[in-house]
Amino acid sequence: MRFRWAPLFLVPLLAAFVLLVEQPAEAQKQIDPDAREPIQDDRPAVPDGMEVQARGQVHEAFAEPVGEAPGPGPVVKKEPPAPIEEEPPEDKPEGENVVFIAGYWSWDAETSEYVWVSGFWRAAPPGRHWTPGNWQQGEGGWQWTGGYWATEEQQTEPEYLPPPPDPVDRGPSVPAPGPEYAYTPGIWVRQPNRFVWRPGYWVAHRPGWVWTPPRYRWTPAGYLYVGAFWDRPLLARGFLAPPVRFVRPIYTRPGFVYRPVYVVQPDFLAGSLFVGVQTRRYYFGDFFTPTYRTNYVSWNTYRYRTTFIDPNFAYYRTAYRAHPAWERNLGTLYAGRYDGHIARPPHTLVAQTKTVNTIVVNKTTNVTVHKNVHITNLQNVTVLAPMKRTANVQVTGLAALADLKAKETAPPGVGREVKVVAVTKTQMKEEHAHIQRMHALAKERRTVEAKLVTKGSPGKTAAPVKVKVDLPKGTPPRREFKAVETPPAPVRPKVDEKVIHQPKDKPKDIFHPKDKPKDVIGIPKDKHKDKPKDINHPKDKPKDINHPKDIGLPKDKPKDKPKDIVIPKDKPKDVIPPKGTIVNPPPKGTIVNPPPPKGGTIVNPPPKGGTIVNPPPGTIVNPPPKGTIINPPPPKGGTIVNPPPGTIVNPPPKGGTIVNPHPPKGGVPLPKP
Repeated sequence: MRFRWAPLFLVPLLAAFVLLVEQPAEAQKQIDPDAREPIQDDRPAVPDGMEVQARGQVHEAFAEPVGEAPGPGPVVKKEPPAPIEEEPPEDKPEGENVVFIAGYWSWDAETSEYVWVSGFWRAAPPGRHWTPGNWQQGEGGWQWTGGYWATEEQQTEPEYLPPPPDPVDRGPSVPAPGPEYAYTPGIWVRQPNRFVWRPGYWVAHRPGWVWTPPRYRWTPAGYLYVGAFWDRPLLARGFLAPPVRFVRPIYTRPGFVYRPVYVVQPDFLAGSLFVGVQTRRYYFGDFFTPTYRTNYVSWNTYRYRTTFIDPNFAYYRTAYRAHPAWERNLGTLYAGRYDGHIARPPHTLVAQTKTVNTIVVNKTTNVTVHKNVHITNLQNVTVLAPMKRTANVQVTGLAALADLKAKETAPPGVGREVKVVAVTKTQMKEEHAHIQRMHALAKERRTVEAKLVTKGSPGKTAAPVKVKVDLPKGTPPRREFKAVETPPAPVRPKVDEKVIHQPKDKPKDIFHPKDKPKDVIGIPKDKHKDKPKDINHPKDKPKDINHPKDIGLPKDKPKDKPKDIVIPKDKPKDVIPPKGTIVNPPPKGTIVNPPPPKGGTIVNPPPKGGTIVNPPPGTIVNPPPKGTIINPPPPKGGTIVNPPPGTIVNPPPKGGTIVNPHPPKGGVPLPKP
């Protein structure tokens, strides 16, 4: 069986006679034994001081993997440069509602510098408009607030919500109706005064469409809920442009304009796509070396919460369900690059040119990389290609991996031919207006969120906050898209009114108090007569031990023990601490609703189950049977982490010793050393 696999573009360098060749009938068979001449360097010009990257972050408007709502990103001390003046390419893919999405600066932790994630042509999802992200200055540096595909109303009147609870979905409760169904995980949905749980559901495969699940987007002012919508398959969304790195700040020169002229080949993208475990973003290119194995997972093996397949991969997996060799051979391609048996892709455009030249000179252009992976050496390392309207783009979805039989074609909605057309003057004018509006929207969004942070984030209150984004006068109007018919939305289950933001298995008296006094953390200002019933204080306590913070406790315990602990008279009925706070500590350990969320810290686990997850200031961790010890760690037993102001330390029968100022009633100030 012979296959035809065409890369993205007919590269003027070589593609006319190399990239559109037929696949070999047998592995490792050289199709064309004729000698090749080295490729002439007639690529589109790249400004001196700029490097086109052959790997890096995928623009967030192109695609994002499904997963838990990403929390705050890393705080970068270095201020990001001003956005680059970016010009849309002169060619674009033909199709409805294709719009240019501008790029943005992204922080590369590996090199400790900013990289420009290039703008690209994108077929907008029906009924959605891109709201760009921005860098927000906060305490200690700068944080990135991601963009999202918003409805018209959400783009101008976003609603900021408190943090959603951790997901409780553990997988489908009913089997799939058929092999063509993919599972959409459940999610917390905000109602007027609480979060309620919407269970997951099955979605039928629709050729040419991917159901994008709902998600939350973190901002410094709260979380934004982005509802589910239909989108194009990953390889049919447009032409993804590669990121660029500036070795010199040429973007600061007067009149500097950057125009992306290279794109990532769609079929290459399918064979080298990764999910950043910490960032929840897509990355492409060479992340195959062992140093990346922990933080970057191939998209074909990525499972959200170890169970759910990412919908972008699930689309192609389901489309090729009649050809299981496709997924198996895709795994072989990744495995071969991991172990080095298959060449890993180059990292830059310059390195790609050198690698391709070597392959041509060695006359191994059309030798396949593996007996089951019908991809040639040249296709394996050709990451980037220039966009030229003189050729159509063949997107196959790596159909060559499916072992199709004679006269078989790729499944519907996988392979297609994309025509590259010139951008007219009228269209270019429209794109410039659209870019201007996006810049104004990003700036105003940053201002609105900064004001909300100053007033107090909704993450600290119970009520959502809805604001209006007023763009300056003279801002171009919103781009109007043509109506596109999509499949009907899947039937989604109703919210489960019984599953609210505090699951049943948690104590009923756990909530987040709105007001806290300055002297004692965790105790509301409102006074109550009754002591909380869920706090067990050991009867026996050691003598008063006044220790400076920088001196450890003696190994020998005091012999005399107080009769009781002096406790302030006024106590609330229900003290509801944040996550990780002790609930009903027993004499010999503290149990906090196991299991902990992912990423939690286990501190002094008690003898019988239970963990402390991210203990806040003043949390008692695994107190010893006799006495409560605060601040300096004892030789044996538990510790109180970060005692808050006004905390009683080992109180004697009459009174008590207070750490820090503002002691509660009945306390004795810590004597001066």
